[in-house]
Amino acid sequence: MPTWLDPWKQRMRWQRGAVETLRHHRVNRVTLRYWGQQVGIGLGVLAFQAYLLLTVLVLLRGGRCSPTPSGGAVGPAAA
Repeated sequence: MPTWLDPWKQRMRWQRGAVETLRHHRVNRVTLRYWGQQVGIGLGVLAFQAYLLLTVLVLLRGGRCSPTPSGGAVGPAAA
């Protein structure tokens, strides 16, 4: 029976394999799109970590996280 960690480990192996393949083929007309995808994934990971850090810092300082209608409208408007 696989554990919860097993799918994460597999995903990391796939990710590492994708990056290794791109490094092997370098940047060219065909791989440029995939390099862009990897950069986007990396930026998404950094943005999510920054969001989590900011949330923890706000909560540690005694801040409240209360959803507001205007705050909920920002996400769909920005998309």
